[in-house]
Amino acid sequence: MKYNLITMSNVSLPFHFMNKKTKWRHCSHIFLHIFPLILIPLFFGKTESVNHCGPHQFQCKNGNCVLGATICNDILDCSDGSDEVDCGLKTCKSPQWFQCSDAHGLCVSAELLCNGYENCPKGEDELNCSSRSSNVSTSAFHTGYWQSIQRNCTQFEFTCRTDKSCIPSRFICDGKPDCFDNSDESLGCLESQSQCQTYLCDNKHCLESSKWICDGVDDCGDGSDERNCSKVQSCLPEAGTFLCSDNVTCLPLQKACDGLRDCPDGTDESSQCLATKNCTNSSCPPGSKCHMLPQYGLKCLCPQGFRYSTAQSVCVDINECEETFGICSQKCRNFPGKFECFCDEGYLLQADKLTCKARSEEKAILIYTTQVAVMGVNLHSPRLHTIATNLTKVIGVSYDGRYVYWTNIRTGDESIVRANEDGSEQTVLLTSGLEAPEDLAIDWLTGNIYFSDNIKHHIAICSQDGHFCNALVTEDVHQPRALAVWPQKGQMFWSDWGYRPSIMRASMDGNNVITLVNQSIYWPNGVTVDMHNDRVYWVDAKFATIDCVRTDGTDRRTVLEDILKHPYGLAIYEDRLYWSDWVTKSIHSCEKFTGKDHRILVKDRTIYSVYIHHPSKQMKTSHACEHNSCSHLCLLAEKNRSSCACPEGMKLARDHKLCEKYFKNDRLYIGVGSQLLEVEHTKFGGHNVTATYNIPFFIHQIAYNTVNSTIFIADNLQHVISEYDMKVHAMKIWVKKNLGNVTDLAFDHFAHNLYWSDSERHVIEVISLQTGYRAVVSFYAGLEVPIGFVIIPENGVMFVALKNKDYVHIIERSLGHHGQSTHVLERGVDAGEIKFVADVATHTLYWAESNRGEISFTNYRKIDIFSFRKLLHRPYSITIVGDDVLWSELGSKTIYWTHKGNTASLKHFDININDFVSSTRPLSPNILVLGRNAPIIVDHPCQHWNGGCSHVCVTFIKNKVSCLCPAGMVFVGANNRTCIESMNCEFRCNSGECLMEAQICDGRTHCPDGSDETSCSEENKNHTKILCTMEEFRCHTGEQCIEATKRCDHVKHCDDGSDEEYCEKFDKSQKCHFHQHKCNNGHCVDYSVLCDGFNDCGDNSDEIHCTLTGSTLDSKRDCNKDMFQCASGTCIGKSWECDGKIDCADASDEHERCAVRECPPEMHKCFLGQCIDKRLVCDGNSDCSDESDEMNCKTEGNQVSCFDKFVCPSNKTICLELSAKCNDIAECPRGEDELNCDDACNLYEFQCKSNQRCIRREFVCDRDLDCEDGSDEENCIQDNRTEFSHEHMCGSNMYSCKNGFCVDQTRVCDGFQDCETGADEGPLCNTACLSFRNGKGLVCEHECNPTPVGAVCSCYNGYRLEADQRSCTDVNECEEMVPCGQVCENISGSYRCSCYPEFMLSTDKATCKSIERENGVLFSTYNEVRSRTEMPITLKIVWSANDSKIKSFDVNSRSRNGYFVTDSEHILYQVNVTNGRIIMGLLVNQPSKVAVDWITDNVYVISVYQVYEIKVCSFKSKMCGTIVKSMPNQIIKALTVDAYNKKLFFAVLESQGSGEHKSRIAISNLDGAKRHYILTKENSFITALACDPYKKTLYFMDLHQRSLQFISYAATKPSTKPITIIEKTSAITRPSGMSWYENEAFIVNLGSKEAIRCQLFGDHRCRTFPLNVLNAANILMDGISRQPVKRNPCIVAECRGMCVQSELNYVCMCDDSIVSETKKCDSFNHVTSGNLLEVAPTINIESNGIATSISILAIVILFIGIGCIYCRHRNKEPSNLIGNLHFQNPLSVYFSNHEKLNNNLNEKVNNKSCCANVSATFTKKYEEVHVDWKTQTMLANPTSGEDRQIQLTAVKPASCEIGNSMVLKPKLIPKIVIEEINMDEYGDEPRAQLIT
Repeated sequence: MKYNLITMSNVSLPFHFMNKKTKWRHCSHIFLHIFPLILIPLFFGKTESVNHCGPHQFQCKNGNCVLGATICNDILDCSDGSDEVDCGLKTCKSPQWFQCSDAHGLCVSAELLCNGYENCPKGEDELNCSSRSSNVSTSAFHTGYWQSIQRNCTQFEFTCRTDKSCIPSRFICDGKPDCFDNSDESLGCLESQSQCQTYLCDNKHCLESSKWICDGVDDCGDGSDERNCSKVQSCLPEAGTFLCSDNVTCLPLQKACDGLRDCPDGTDESSQCLATKNCTNSSCPPGSKCHMLPQYGLKCLCPQGFRYSTAQSVCVDINECEETFGICSQKCRNFPGKFECFCDEGYLLQADKLTCKARSEEKAILIYTTQVAVMGVNLHSPRLHTIATNLTKVIGVSYDGRYVYWTNIRTGDESIVRANEDGSEQTVLLTSGLEAPEDLAIDWLTGNIYFSDNIKHHIAICSQDGHFCNALVTEDVHQPRALAVWPQKGQMFWSDWGYRPSIMRASMDGNNVITLVNQSIYWPNGVTVDMHNDRVYWVDAKFATIDCVRTDGTDRRTVLEDILKHPYGLAIYEDRLYWSDWVTKSIHSCEKFTGKDHRILVKDRTIYSVYIHHPSKQMKTSHACEHNSCSHLCLLAEKNRSSCACPEGMKLARDHKLCEKYFKNDRLYIGVGSQLLEVEHTKFGGHNVTATYNIPFFIHQIAYNTVNSTIFIADNLQHVISEYDMKVHAMKIWVKKNLGNVTDLAFDHFAHNLYWSDSERHVIEVISLQTGYRAVVSFYAGLEVPIGFVIIPENGVMFVALKNKDYVHIIERSLGHHGQSTHVLERGVDAGEIKFVADVATHTLYWAESNRGEISFTNYRKIDIFSFRKLLHRPYSITIVGDDVLWSELGSKTIYWTHKGNTASLKHFDININDFVSSTRPLSPNILVLGRNAPIIVDHPCQHWNGGCSHVCVTFIKNKVSCLCPAGMVFVGANNRTCIESMNCEFRCNSGECLMEAQICDGRTHCPDGSDETSCSEENKNHTKILCTMEEFRCHTGEQCIEATKRCDHVKHCDDGSDEEYCEKFDKSQKCHFHQHKCNNGHCVDYSVLCDGFNDCGDNSDEIHCTLTGSTLDSKRDCNKDMFQCASGTCIGKSWECDGKIDCADASDEHERCAVRECPPEMHKCFLGQCIDKRLVCDGNSDCSDESDEMNCKTEGNQVSCFDKFVCPSNKTICLELSAKCNDIAECPRGEDELNCDDACNLYEFQCKSNQRCIRREFVCDRDLDCEDGSDEENCIQDNRTEFSHEHMCGSNMYSCKNGFCVDQTRVCDGFQDCETGADEGPLCNTACLSFRNGKGLVCEHECNPTPVGAVCSCYNGYRLEADQRSCTDVNECEEMVPCGQVCENISGSYRCSCYPEFMLSTDKATCKSIERENGVLFSTYNEVRSRTEMPITLKIVWSANDSKIKSFDVNSRSRNGYFVTDSEHILYQVNVTNGRIIMGLLVNQPSKVAVDWITDNVYVISVYQVYEIKVCSFKSKMCGTIVKSMPNQIIKALTVDAYNKKLFFAVLESQGSGEHKSRIAISNLDGAKRHYILTKENSFITALACDPYKKTLYFMDLHQRSLQFISYAATKPSTKPITIIEKTSAITRPSGMSWYENEAFIVNLGSKEAIRCQLFGDHRCRTFPLNVLNAANILMDGISRQPVKRNPCIVAECRGMCVQSELNYVCMCDDSIVSETKKCDSFNHVTSGNLLEVAPTINIESNGIATSISILAIVILFIGIGCIYCRHRNKEPSNLIGNLHFQNPLSVYFSNHEKLNNNLNEKVNNKSCCANVSATFTKKYEEVHVDWKTQTMLANPTSGEDRQIQLTAVKPASCEIGNSMVLKPKLIPKIVIEEINMDEYGDEPRAQLIT
């Protein structure tokens, strides 16, 4: 019988009365008693139970007291009847209870009688067990007549003489007979007398502690321990007594100095008694009494509670609360002359006014553990009962008033368990992360579970349900044992018995860890807190003591010693301590202050932890966590605070409340009936079901799709195999026909196939998830059926369990039809169900055999079977999650797991099946477990074109395939790849195989006899690869070769025109560039690769005439004069010498003559050697890396007061609004306002879109929504990059010995057995590679390696083996690897890197280096453009804009002109880069970005006038013109110019609302023509552009995506999709500028002091170099090779305005119009004054005004006359005057081939006939335009082609009559060009007009 800890309700009826004969009488009697009880709460409210009854009284529920002897006498003595309730417990009546005989009356549950362990203090519950039944009366035991089961008494017990029974030693000689024969009071007294080591009382009783002697308490019982004791402390004058000199005799104070000798030695009288100063003339303070004493004479005695202060001559109060330890039970208040005790809430002060007792004492319960049981003792009326039994190694225990918690430290079963208070519904809360949880404590306010772990060495916490756990204290924790918490104070305490034993204290959130005690402590065990007295108690098993200390570590006291033997657990309740003792196997108690009143409460097995609960002790109060909205764990802390904490794998977000994942726990899926459960497999914490999916099928078998994270499910009721996507809750059915009983499923992530075994159809089948075809892998005839299998795609094999009526055996076979089956294991038929799981990481195969109760394992490469786990209960489904093996058991709700390499530790958790299984289901499901691993993306041939298979492609091995045909189909041909119906054959080989039509004459032999390639004409054969000879030039497309002599002959022979590019320095005689060497075979290689030891020419001619080590050849080659020759003979650029970088292979370019470069005189030298501009010294910013430029600087006191604003540290006179901080615009001179603004996530994180939260980058595209908006799972592309999760058993060029070992391939078939198994030698070694294929060739195209099982083909370097495993194909490294910095040419078996003109190949044969010396890096910082160069590092101000901020700049590196704009003026400036002098300015409205056409020196600038525009400006012509206008909702953000290819690029931003932007990149000619978009990107913000004119590649930076990308604009291969180079790394945070040079991109980020240089090929590695400014907004490399040159077309132009490059040649512009060369421009943009310009002298033109006017008038008259002559001549003889027209793209008119466009030609002349609005129609078909009454020829030389551009030409002016006069008609000059393209996307309205 188990006793429920819940107490009975306040009102309870005596039900046993209902069965009496006087039923009605008693009912009325009961009514009279009960009715008032019902009314009382209504009128008076709840009556509080107050314990004020005497020791022999019983307290009724309503608080009344009755005699204890009257309870349970069938009479209602309590008005509420509570004296007659639960009488079995109250009276301890049999048969349910047994009353022990000790004085305190422990009542033991009958179920504990005769259980082999004594529970009564005297052990009488185990006496006479052989002769009595379980329900025998206990009266016999009270008389002392019993027979004992004899046992050996311990050293702490006394053996009774007659019956040899054992009683505690403390019972002997105590005046009460405890032995039947009274021997404890006879022999016991003699034994006590001889063995007593403390104090032997006169009554022969031995005191337990010598400290009890003379302590004022009669501990002997006869007063002998207090006899002859010194009374120094008690006999005091203040108490009205006098102590004689013998320190024993105590007299009343009146007898001192009374003239009579009362002391034995007469010391109560002396001469002092007669002193002259006596009480008659005393000066004692008021309130005191004067008395004459023999020692002192006059003595002032203060009243009780005061003491006399001699110094002050006053009576001062005694603070009894502080001076007397334990004066009050709980709290003490001091008053003058007295003190007052009071109690905490929940307690009542007793009649003695000192002691506090808990309200409702009957609720006090003590719980303890005995390893195998959890027991409970009610402390009010001691009753012992069982809470939980049949346990293993239960140590720690706690109780929160509702649940009992305990820890289990049994190896393999480590856990924290929770149960109801009666022990029912035991639930394992936690197993993961536990090693030795020795103790636990419950925070009764929050419900958190605190526990210590002796092996993990930490104090940890878990939530109440055990789901969320965290280690709180890990430092200085060695061997933690007991644990106690004080939630109201937010503190916890623990004992540590490690190498530094101590008592520790910490805040309950793990902070503020301090040591309370670490001296005189050895083996601390139990710890408890006296919250009422602010003290911590502990037991020490080594010293056998109980000690205490204040919670601040002060006032340490020893409470008890001598009595304890080996104390372990400790608890406190009211004024008593309770502890367990391993030696006495009992729980003891004593008073908490004195250690007195020692009792034994209960005995049992070895008792461990002790815990006491009472509602007043664990008081529920308000706490800080009630108002703290933590997402996972809220921890109380000191000072009434709280803090949030996160479980393992998570961290607190910035709000310190929300937990974010930084590490993901493994997960597993559990199939139960029709429910799929997703469970988080935690390393530390409980297993909780994170998601539940309701499946429309019954789950009989499951498999996990590791590619797209879905679940395959087999339903044997509906005979369906389906795939469930948990992300979108979608179900796809794969198989629904010809399906029997599926016994297992497996997914092949290599070939993307699903396998299943079918015991009903005796087959293993496979379905291709790519093609949807299914095929039979194996059919098992007879009685064998497949009951389970596992596939190992890495090895191309599967293990199958086959069962028949006699046995079960396991075989190994291939995943296809190839190979033979291998016998692995044979079992008897008793093996039952067999399920497999494979661990590829360790090459281990596990399988569970249900009937044998065993899990076995083996290395599947070398079969050797071992037992993994035995004595299991029918293990069933098995899986691997992370490093753990998990399995379920048939008919069980428990999931077990253990580490896959540790078979000693077993853990488990339960799944409540009833919560997930419908009661309508007739079947009781078995639990299926399935590990969910990280997505495995590996590349395999089956994923590409189905591996060449027509239907089903299966994995042969890691990189090879095998094909299968569906049922009813057969292979066609000998390669077994294509399946057709049996009678379907398009072409039959002479040898009989069938081929498809497409395979005939394709250049490859498919028939074994080669008959498919006979009678084929040459033109029918495919030639897909273009390889040029040495005498040919390979066009850049790679698809055309021309004769090398046609290179640079001014005629384009290549379709892409690449043969006429970069011809400026091309030597036609050598057919190589000036910096190249012509090889003997005609090939060209850079001088930089000569004599470097590598055959770059191919004929080795680049390695002859070279200087060898130790000798010099006479015929050493010479280098060009502008080159440097290395000692080895290599020629490099002259600028490469002494540049600090080794370019010669022998390092001879960095020779000793390279002098150490000193700083120029105008520069300041830093301590570390850098040179900086002297203007940068003492400017408030450290430009030297050692900060030496800012030392010893005088500070100016010109700082202004900036209230509530941001002060620029570099210029403290500048105050910015707070909104200017971190607005992506650097407004301080040094950009400090943009410092520390980067809210982007770091290199290893991903930033969610909606809330900008950062998550781990591994969580992106893992099919889990980690961002709330799901942005981490957007744009996830399943790529085919090879990410092999595990290596094959043997690497490349290795051969498997079939026993787990490998040998080198070269040692196979060498005549010696290198493998222990001899597998490397065999009979086929001599013949494998001698076989011929069809008599026409060897087995392998390149290399054949014989093996004992046949030939293995391999290819030369640079080739890969084709799918037929025989042929080799060239690897195009240029496309697959991007190995070259500039030009990559794929050649057979390799590739060749080369460089564009102006560059030469470096020694690494991959990067290209500029031949010309660059002038360093230019970058802008606020008002300056600076230059940074190397050797030494030099920082120079190139030019300054005074106090204006430079918004953008560009430089023409050849002309040394720079161009820039500022934020304070509408001026585009020109500056001399060499001397920094500003030359000129042009007026441009609101300019922003600039880019220079380095060929014409025109400048393109973004301007704003109503809308964003792009203007082209010419400083030579002093004017600007608009060529691009944007739409009103568009912002032109960036631009760049490719002057060499005549292209302009600009980025346009369009706002999409909510802060999102769409970016577009447009391309046009440099005159604005042919403008169109080449890229549109949603949700992007492009901030910078840069182009590589050599590669015709445009690079751009995206701020939103933090990426560097590129797109090609080559005419032959333009890109349609950008390619990402780097993305979301620390290299790109807030990109503000970018430039290209050589092989790298140079990047600056706002707010960063470093610039980034990233390699644009290969691995794209990035490096940093310092700029020492925070606001670098622009950057470029000042090198002329960045700007390749060609002929400037404007040199020959005769434009009277501005000359601009165009697609064909050039155009002339005036303002925004394209005009003829003869057109004179009327307006200019030149400015003569500006903040940065020198004021030019004013020219006086007034004196020349009249002459100028006359000259202009004469010219006008002359032109009019010529016009009239022309009109007359034109009317007589019409003819075409063909002139050159120029057109401007923004005003273009576009139409298709047959469209007509009507234009209103506004002819603004005053004459009626010549001034009318005239309409005209332009088409491609008409040659004339009808203008009024005359026909004018407009189209000269029209073409009939439909796709050609039609050029409009001017004509002679026509004449018209005005009155009687003939007037010249204005010249028609259309402003349009007609071409084949859609309407302009920028919304320019088409128009044409007459221009006079």
